[in-house]
Amino acid sequence: MVIYWLIFALVVVFIINYFATDGDFWAPQNIFTLGFLVATVFCTYLIDYFGVNLTWTTFIVIVLGVSAFSLGSGLALFVNRKDNNVADYRLSCKEYWPNGLITIFCIIFSAVTALLFIRNVIAVSGSFSTLANVTNAYRTKGYDGTQLQPYYVNQMVKVFKAIAYVYLFFFINNVVYTKKFRKNVLFLVPAALLIVMSIFGASRTELITLLVVTFTLLFLTYGRIHGFQGGASRKLIKWLIASVAAFLLVFSGMRFAVGRLNDTDPMTYISTYTGGSIELLDLYVRDEGIDSVANSFGEESFYALENDLGIAEGSVHEEFRFSATGILVGNVYTCFKKYLHDFGLPGMLIIEYILGLVFSWWYLATKRRLGEHPSDVRLLYFAYFYVPVVKSFVQEETLSMYFCLNSLIMALLFYLVYWLTTKAIESEFPRALV
Repeated sequence: MVIYWLIFALVVVFIINYFATDGDFWAPQNIFTLGFLVATVFCTYLIDYFGVNLTWTTFIVIVLGVSAFSLGSGLALFVNRKDNNVADYRLSCKEYWPNGLITIFCIIFSAVTALLFIRNVIAVSGSFSTLANVTNAYRTKGYDGTQLQPYYVNQMVKVFKAIAYVYLFFFINNVVYTKKFRKNVLFLVPAALLIVMSIFGASRTELITLLVVTFTLLFLTYGRIHGFQGGASRKLIKWLIASVAAFLLVFSGMRFAVGRLNDTDPMTYISTYTGGSIELLDLYVRDEGIDSVANSFGEESFYALENDLGIAEGSVHEEFRFSATGILVGNVYTCFKKYLHDFGLPGMLIIEYILGLVFSWWYLATKRRLGEHPSDVRLLYFAYFYVPVVKSFVQEETLSMYFCLNSLIMALLFYLVYWLTTKAIESEFPRALV
Protein backbone atom coordinates (compact mmCIF):
# COMPACT_ATOMS: atom_id res chain seq x y z
CA MET A 1 0.00 0.00 0.00
CA VAL A 2 1.05 3.60 -0.65
CA ILE A 3 1.00 4.46 3.05
CA TYR A 4 3.92 2.12 3.78
CA TRP A 5 5.98 3.61 0.94
CA LEU A 6 5.21 7.02 2.47
CA ILE A 7 6.55 5.85 5.83
CA PHE A 8 9.72 4.57 4.14
CA ALA A 9 10.23 7.85 2.26
CA LEU A 10 9.75 9.93 5.42
CA VAL A 11 12.19 7.73 7.35
CA VAL A 12 14.80 8.37 4.64
CA VAL A 13 14.22 12.14 4.72
CA PHE A 14 14.40 12.17 8.53
CA ILE A 15 17.69 10.24 8.57
CA ILE A 16 19.19 12.66 6.03
CA ASN A 17 18.04 15.67 8.05
CA TYR A 18 19.21 14.16 11.34
CA PHE A 19 22.75 13.60 10.12
CA ALA A 20 22.81 16.93 8.28
CA THR A 21 22.06 18.69 11.59
CA ASP A 22 24.61 16.60 13.54
CA GLY A 23 21.90 14.97 15.61
CA ASP A 24 20.12 18.20 16.54
CA PHE A 25 16.81 16.49 17.29
CA TRP A 26 14.76 19.68 17.89
CA ALA A 27 15.91 21.41 14.68
CA PRO A 28 12.95 22.53 12.52
CA GLN A 29 13.57 20.12 9.62
CA ASN A 30 13.82 17.16 12.02
CA ILE A 31 10.68 18.00 13.98
CA PHE A 32 8.74 18.84 10.81
CA THR A 33 9.64 15.52 9.16
CA LEU A 34 9.22 13.48 12.33
CA GLY A 35 5.74 14.92 12.85
CA PHE A 36 4.57 13.66 9.46
CA LEU A 37 6.28 10.32 10.02
CA VAL A 38 4.55 9.79 13.38
CA ALA A 39 1.20 10.90 11.93
CA THR A 40 1.52 8.44 9.04
CA VAL A 41 2.40 5.60 11.41
CA PHE A 42 -0.70 6.35 13.51
CA CYS A 43 -2.73 6.53 10.30
CA THR A 44 -1.93 2.86 9.61
CA TYR A 45 -3.97 1.99 12.70
CA LEU A 46 -6.98 3.57 10.98
CA ILE A 47 -6.73 1.54 7.75
CA ASP A 48 -9.73 -0.63 8.59
CA TYR A 49 -11.55 1.95 10.69
CA PHE A 50 -11.54 4.68 8.02
CA GLY A 51 -10.78 2.53 4.99
CA VAL A 52 -7.51 4.36 4.45
CA ASN A 53 -6.10 3.92 0.95
CA LEU A 54 -3.75 6.80 0.16
CA THR A 55 -3.25 7.85 -3.46
CA TRP A 56 0.13 8.41 -5.04
CA THR A 57 -0.83 12.06 -5.46
CA THR A 58 -1.04 12.42 -1.68
CA PHE A 59 2.31 10.61 -1.40
CA ILE A 60 3.88 13.15 -3.77
CA VAL A 61 2.33 16.14 -1.97
CA ILE A 62 3.64 15.05 1.44
CA VAL A 63 7.11 13.94 0.32
CA LEU A 64 7.66 17.06 -1.82
CA GLY A 65 6.28 19.32 0.94
CA VAL A 66 8.55 17.83 3.59
CA SER A 67 11.51 17.93 1.18
CA ALA A 68 10.86 21.59 0.31
CA PHE A 69 10.84 22.55 4.00
CA SER A 70 14.02 20.51 4.53
CA LEU A 71 15.79 22.16 1.59
CA GLY A 72 14.97 25.61 2.93
CA SER A 73 16.30 24.53 6.31
CA GLY A 74 19.38 23.12 4.63
CA LEU A 75 20.17 26.48 3.05
CA ALA A 76 19.94 28.18 6.45
CA LEU A 77 22.17 25.49 7.93
CA PHE A 78 24.73 25.88 5.14
CA VAL A 79 24.94 29.66 5.52
CA ASN A 80 25.07 29.65 9.32
CA ARG A 81 28.26 27.85 10.23
CA LYS A 82 28.33 26.01 13.55
CA ASP A 83 30.30 27.68 16.35
CA ASN A 84 32.45 25.10 18.11
CA ASN A 85 33.88 27.56 20.64
CA VAL A 86 30.99 28.18 23.02
CA ALA A 87 32.00 29.51 26.44
CA ASP A 88 31.08 27.78 29.71
CA TYR A 89 27.44 28.62 30.43
CA ARG A 90 28.20 29.33 34.10
CA LEU A 91 30.19 32.41 33.16
CA SER A 92 27.23 34.32 31.75
CA CYS A 93 23.88 32.63 32.54
CA LYS A 94 21.45 34.33 34.89
CA GLU A 95 19.03 33.30 37.59
CA TYR A 96 15.66 35.03 37.41
CA TRP A 97 14.00 35.86 40.70
CA PRO A 98 11.47 38.69 40.23
CA ASN A 99 10.36 40.96 43.04
CA GLY A 100 8.10 39.01 45.40
CA LEU A 101 5.27 41.56 45.34
CA ILE A 102 5.25 41.58 41.54
CA THR A 103 5.09 37.78 41.47
CA ILE A 104 2.19 37.70 43.94
CA PHE A 105 0.39 40.39 41.93
CA CYS A 106 0.86 38.36 38.71
CA ILE A 107 -0.51 35.22 40.37
CA ILE A 108 -3.52 37.11 41.77
CA PHE A 109 -4.18 38.70 38.37
CA SER A 110 -3.98 35.26 36.73
CA ALA A 111 -6.37 33.76 39.29
CA VAL A 112 -8.88 36.60 38.92
CA THR A 113 -8.78 36.32 35.12
CA ALA A 114 -9.32 32.56 35.28
CA LEU A 115 -12.27 32.99 37.66
CA LEU A 116 -13.88 35.67 35.49
CA PHE A 117 -13.44 33.45 32.43
CA ILE A 118 -14.91 30.39 34.18
CA ARG A 119 -17.83 32.42 35.56
CA ASN A 120 -18.71 33.54 32.03
CA VAL A 121 -18.40 29.97 30.73
CA ILE A 122 -20.95 28.81 33.28
CA ALA A 123 -23.21 31.79 32.52
CA VAL A 124 -23.14 31.08 28.78
CA SER A 125 -23.75 27.36 29.33
CA GLY A 126 -26.81 28.08 31.45
CA SER A 127 -26.16 25.67 34.30
CA PHE A 128 -23.47 23.67 36.07
CA SER A 129 -24.68 20.10 36.19
CA THR A 130 -21.41 18.46 35.13
CA LEU A 131 -18.19 19.84 33.68
CA ALA A 132 -18.80 17.87 30.47
CA ASN A 133 -22.24 19.43 29.98
CA VAL A 134 -20.92 22.93 30.66
CA THR A 135 -17.97 22.68 28.28
CA ASN A 136 -20.02 20.98 25.57
CA ALA A 137 -22.66 23.72 25.68
CA TYR A 138 -19.99 26.44 25.71
CA ARG A 139 -18.09 24.85 22.82
CA THR A 140 -21.25 24.43 20.74
CA LYS A 141 -22.40 28.01 21.20
CA GLY A 142 -19.01 29.43 20.26
CA TYR A 143 -18.15 27.19 17.33
CA ASP A 144 -19.41 29.67 14.74
CA GLY A 145 -16.95 32.29 15.96
CA THR A 146 -19.34 34.07 18.34
CA GLN A 147 -17.40 35.92 21.07
CA LEU A 148 -18.70 34.39 24.29
CA GLN A 149 -16.43 36.32 26.63
CA PRO A 150 -16.69 40.06 27.36
CA TYR A 151 -14.09 42.21 25.61
CA TYR A 152 -12.29 43.10 28.83
CA VAL A 153 -11.94 39.42 29.79
CA ASN A 154 -10.46 38.55 26.39
CA GLN A 155 -7.85 41.28 26.88
CA MET A 156 -7.10 40.09 30.42
CA VAL A 157 -6.61 36.57 29.06
CA LYS A 158 -3.89 37.82 26.71
CA VAL A 159 -2.00 39.39 29.64
CA PHE A 160 -2.60 36.23 31.67
CA LYS A 161 -1.06 34.09 28.91
CA ALA A 162 1.97 36.37 28.70
CA ILE A 163 2.47 36.07 32.46
CA ALA A 164 2.18 32.27 32.31
CA TYR A 165 4.76 31.89 29.53
CA VAL A 166 7.25 34.41 30.94
CA TYR A 167 7.17 32.71 34.34
CA LEU A 168 7.48 29.32 32.64
CA PHE A 169 10.63 30.66 30.99
CA PHE A 170 11.94 31.80 34.39
CA PHE A 171 11.20 28.37 35.88
CA ILE A 172 12.97 26.35 33.17
CA ASN A 173 15.94 28.72 33.01
CA ASN A 174 16.47 28.60 36.78
CA VAL A 175 15.88 24.85 37.23
CA VAL A 176 18.10 23.78 34.34
CA TYR A 177 20.97 26.09 35.29
CA THR A 178 20.75 25.89 39.12
CA LYS A 179 19.14 22.43 39.61
CA LYS A 180 16.86 23.96 42.28
CA PHE A 181 13.27 22.84 41.68
CA ARG A 182 11.45 23.65 44.92
CA LYS A 183 12.81 27.16 45.06
CA ASN A 184 11.22 27.94 41.67
CA VAL A 185 8.00 25.91 41.78
CA LEU A 186 5.93 29.05 42.51
CA PHE A 187 6.66 30.20 38.95
CA LEU A 188 4.48 27.35 37.63
CA VAL A 189 1.28 28.64 39.27
CA PRO A 190 0.24 30.91 36.33
CA ALA A 191 0.73 28.03 33.86
CA ALA A 192 -1.34 25.71 36.09
CA LEU A 193 -4.14 28.30 36.25
CA LEU A 194 -3.96 28.67 32.46
CA ILE A 195 -4.50 24.91 32.07
CA VAL A 196 -7.57 25.01 34.34
CA MET A 197 -9.02 27.97 32.43
CA SER A 198 -8.41 26.24 29.10
CA ILE A 199 -10.26 23.11 30.22
CA PHE A 200 -13.29 25.17 31.20
CA GLY A 201 -12.99 26.90 27.82
CA ALA A 202 -13.51 23.49 26.15
CA SER A 203 -10.07 23.61 24.55
CA ARG A 204 -6.89 21.57 24.76
CA THR A 205 -4.98 23.84 22.39
CA GLU A 206 -3.25 25.70 25.20
CA LEU A 207 -2.10 22.41 26.72
CA ILE A 208 -0.41 21.50 23.43
CA THR A 209 1.15 24.96 23.22
CA LEU A 210 2.48 24.71 26.77
CA LEU A 211 3.96 21.28 26.04
CA VAL A 212 5.72 22.43 22.86
CA VAL A 213 7.02 25.65 24.45
CA THR A 214 8.28 23.71 27.47
CA PHE A 215 10.27 21.23 25.40
CA THR A 216 11.61 23.93 23.09
CA LEU A 217 12.91 25.81 26.15
CA LEU A 218 14.29 22.59 27.64
CA PHE A 219 16.08 21.38 24.50
CA LEU A 220 17.77 24.71 23.87
CA THR A 221 18.57 25.52 27.51
CA TYR A 222 19.84 22.02 28.24
CA GLY A 223 21.76 22.07 24.97
CA ARG A 224 23.43 25.33 26.04
CA ILE A 225 24.82 23.62 29.15
CA HIS A 226 26.75 21.30 26.85
CA GLY A 227 27.71 24.05 24.42
CA PHE A 228 25.39 22.64 21.75
CA GLN A 229 27.89 19.86 21.14
CA GLY A 230 27.11 16.21 20.45
CA GLY A 231 23.49 16.58 19.35
CA ALA A 232 20.45 16.43 21.58
CA SER A 233 20.53 14.65 24.93
CA ARG A 234 19.25 11.07 24.67
CA LYS A 235 17.89 11.42 28.19
CA LEU A 236 15.88 14.46 27.14
CA ILE A 237 14.58 12.63 24.05
CA LYS A 238 13.44 9.75 26.28
CA TRP A 239 11.67 12.24 28.53
CA LEU A 240 10.03 13.75 25.46
CA ILE A 241 8.76 10.38 24.26
CA ALA A 242 7.45 9.49 27.73
CA SER A 243 5.83 12.91 28.13
CA VAL A 244 4.14 12.78 24.72
CA ALA A 245 2.84 9.26 25.44
CA ALA A 246 1.46 10.41 28.81
CA PHE A 247 0.03 13.55 27.23
CA LEU A 248 -1.79 11.54 24.55
CA LEU A 249 -3.37 9.35 27.21
CA VAL A 250 -4.43 12.42 29.18
CA PHE A 251 -5.60 14.05 25.95
CA SER A 252 -7.87 11.07 25.32
CA GLY A 253 -8.98 10.73 28.92
CA MET A 254 -10.09 14.34 29.27
CA ARG A 255 -12.19 14.40 26.08
CA PHE A 256 -15.46 14.52 28.02
CA ALA A 257 -14.13 17.23 30.34
CA VAL A 258 -13.72 19.56 27.35
CA GLY A 259 -17.09 18.78 25.82
CA ARG A 260 -16.16 16.08 23.29
CA LEU A 261 -18.72 13.28 23.14
CA ASN A 262 -16.63 10.79 21.10
CA ASP A 263 -16.75 7.40 22.85
CA THR A 264 -14.27 5.40 20.75
CA ASP A 265 -11.48 3.45 22.45
CA PRO A 266 -8.36 5.44 23.48
CA MET A 267 -6.09 4.08 20.71
CA THR A 268 -8.59 4.88 17.95
CA TYR A 269 -9.24 8.30 19.46
CA ILE A 270 -5.53 9.13 19.71
CA SER A 271 -4.82 7.78 16.21
CA THR A 272 -7.67 9.84 14.76
CA TYR A 273 -6.30 13.06 16.24
CA THR A 274 -2.68 12.22 15.45
CA GLY A 275 -2.96 10.49 12.08
CA GLY A 276 -6.39 11.47 10.83
CA SER A 277 -4.93 14.56 9.18
CA ILE A 278 -3.09 12.33 6.67
CA GLU A 279 -6.34 10.63 5.65
CA LEU A 280 -8.11 14.01 5.46
CA LEU A 281 -5.41 15.41 3.19
CA ASP A 282 -5.89 12.39 0.94
CA LEU A 283 -9.67 12.94 0.90
CA TYR A 284 -9.12 16.59 -0.01
CA VAL A 285 -6.69 15.74 -2.83
CA ARG A 286 -9.16 13.19 -4.20
CA ASP A 287 -11.99 15.77 -4.20
CA GLU A 288 -10.20 19.00 -5.15
CA GLY A 289 -6.88 17.99 -6.70
CA ILE A 290 -3.64 19.91 -6.27
CA ASP A 291 -4.50 23.11 -8.14
CA SER A 292 -5.62 26.34 -6.53
CA VAL A 293 -9.38 26.64 -5.99
CA ALA A 294 -9.38 29.79 -3.85
CA ASN A 295 -11.80 32.61 -4.57
CA SER A 296 -9.34 35.26 -3.39
CA PHE A 297 -5.61 35.59 -2.66
CA GLY A 298 -4.65 33.66 0.46
CA GLU A 299 -8.28 32.90 1.28
CA GLU A 300 -7.38 30.25 3.87
CA SER A 301 -3.65 30.77 4.36
CA PHE A 302 -3.92 34.37 5.57
CA TYR A 303 -7.31 34.16 7.27
CA ALA A 304 -6.24 35.77 10.58
CA LEU A 305 -4.52 38.70 8.87
CA GLU A 306 -7.47 39.26 6.54
CA ASN A 307 -9.80 39.06 9.53
CA ASP A 308 -7.78 41.82 11.21
CA LEU A 309 -8.20 43.90 8.06
CA GLY A 310 -11.93 43.13 7.90
CA ILE A 311 -11.75 41.44 4.51
CA ALA A 312 -11.87 37.76 5.54
CA GLU A 313 -14.42 35.51 3.92
CA GLY A 314 -15.78 32.23 5.24
CA SER A 315 -14.87 30.68 8.59
CA VAL A 316 -11.69 29.92 10.46
CA HIS A 317 -12.93 26.31 10.65
CA GLU A 318 -12.43 24.02 7.68
CA GLU A 319 -15.04 21.68 6.25
CA PHE A 320 -15.65 18.26 7.79
CA ARG A 321 -15.17 15.12 5.73
CA PHE A 322 -16.29 11.50 6.08
CA SER A 323 -14.17 8.44 5.42
CA ALA A 324 -14.88 5.68 2.91
CA THR A 325 -16.50 3.73 5.75
CA GLY A 326 -18.92 6.57 6.45
CA ILE A 327 -17.26 7.68 9.71
CA LEU A 328 -16.60 11.35 10.40
CA VAL A 329 -12.83 11.92 10.18
CA GLY A 330 -12.66 15.58 11.17
CA ASN A 331 -11.48 18.86 9.68
CA VAL A 332 -7.70 19.07 10.11
CA TYR A 333 -5.73 18.45 6.91
CA THR A 334 -2.03 18.96 7.78
CA CYS A 335 -0.32 22.25 6.90
CA PHE A 336 -0.35 21.45 3.18
CA LYS A 337 -4.06 21.67 2.46
CA LYS A 338 -4.50 25.44 2.87
CA TYR A 339 -1.49 26.16 0.66
CA LEU A 340 -2.79 23.76 -1.99
CA HIS A 341 -6.22 25.38 -1.81
CA ASP A 342 -4.85 28.90 -2.19
CA PHE A 343 -1.74 28.51 -4.36
CA GLY A 344 -1.67 25.00 -5.83
CA LEU A 345 1.25 22.59 -5.57
CA PRO A 346 3.96 24.99 -6.87
CA GLY A 347 2.88 27.69 -4.44
CA MET A 348 2.77 25.19 -1.58
CA LEU A 349 6.35 24.10 -2.26
CA ILE A 350 7.58 27.70 -2.42
CA ILE A 351 5.88 28.53 0.88
CA GLU A 352 7.29 25.45 2.60
CA TYR A 353 10.78 26.24 1.31
CA ILE A 354 10.56 29.80 2.66
CA LEU A 355 9.16 28.65 6.01
CA GLY A 356 11.93 26.08 6.34
CA LEU A 357 14.51 28.77 5.61
CA VAL A 358 12.99 31.34 8.00
CA PHE A 359 12.43 29.06 10.98
CA SER A 360 15.78 27.29 10.65
CA TRP A 361 17.55 30.64 10.37
CA TRP A 362 15.69 31.84 13.48
CA TYR A 363 16.49 28.60 15.30
CA LEU A 364 20.21 28.84 14.51
CA ALA A 365 20.27 32.55 15.38
CA THR A 366 18.64 31.72 18.73
CA LYS A 367 21.27 29.08 19.45
CA ARG A 368 24.02 31.51 18.51
CA ARG A 369 22.53 34.18 20.80
CA LEU A 370 22.29 31.70 23.66
CA GLY A 371 25.96 30.93 23.15
CA GLU A 372 26.71 34.51 24.18
CA HIS A 373 23.78 35.06 26.58
CA PRO A 374 22.51 31.71 27.94
CA SER A 375 19.52 33.30 29.70
CA ASP A 376 18.39 35.56 26.86
CA VAL A 377 14.60 36.01 27.10
CA ARG A 378 14.33 36.08 23.31
CA LEU A 379 14.44 32.31 23.53
CA LEU A 380 10.82 32.53 24.74
CA TYR A 381 9.79 34.36 21.56
CA PHE A 382 11.20 31.60 19.40
CA ALA A 383 9.67 28.87 21.55
CA TYR A 384 6.19 30.40 21.35
CA PHE A 385 6.20 31.02 17.60
CA TYR A 386 7.80 27.62 16.94
CA VAL A 387 4.58 25.90 18.04
CA PRO A 388 2.86 25.92 14.59
CA VAL A 389 5.92 24.30 13.01
CA VAL A 390 5.72 21.41 15.48
CA LYS A 391 1.96 21.10 14.82
CA SER A 392 2.32 21.18 11.02
CA PHE A 393 1.46 17.49 10.66
CA VAL A 394 -1.96 18.22 12.18
CA GLN A 395 -2.98 21.55 10.65
CA GLU A 396 -1.69 24.83 9.25
CA GLU A 397 -1.35 27.65 11.78
CA THR A 398 1.88 29.43 10.88
CA LEU A 399 0.33 31.84 8.39
CA SER A 400 -3.39 31.40 9.00
CA MET A 401 -3.32 31.95 12.78
CA TYR A 402 0.05 33.34 13.89
CA PHE A 403 0.63 35.81 11.04
CA CYS A 404 -1.67 38.49 12.45
CA LEU A 405 -2.04 41.44 14.81
CA ASN A 406 -2.62 39.21 17.84
CA SER A 407 0.89 37.76 17.50
CA LEU A 408 2.37 41.25 17.62
CA ILE A 409 0.30 41.97 20.72
CA MET A 410 1.53 38.76 22.39
CA ALA A 411 5.15 39.59 21.55
CA LEU A 412 4.69 43.06 23.09
CA LEU A 413 3.04 41.59 26.19
CA PHE A 414 5.93 39.14 26.62
CA TYR A 415 8.32 42.07 26.65
CA LEU A 416 6.18 44.16 29.02
CA VAL A 417 5.75 41.32 31.52
CA TYR A 418 9.46 40.53 31.36
CA TRP A 419 10.33 44.22 31.87
CA LEU A 420 7.88 44.55 34.76
CA THR A 421 9.17 41.47 36.55
CA THR A 422 12.92 42.01 36.05
CA LYS A 423 13.62 45.69 35.42
CA ALA A 424 10.76 47.96 36.55
CA ILE A 425 11.34 47.41 40.28
CA GLU A 426 14.83 47.39 41.70
CA SER A 427 16.04 43.88 42.41
CA GLU A 428 19.29 41.96 42.48
CA PHE A 429 17.92 39.60 39.84
CA PRO A 430 18.50 38.43 37.23
CA ARG A 431 21.95 37.74 38.63
CA ALA A 432 24.96 35.81 37.42
CA LEU A 433 25.45 32.38 38.95
CA VAL A 434 29.21 32.84 39.33
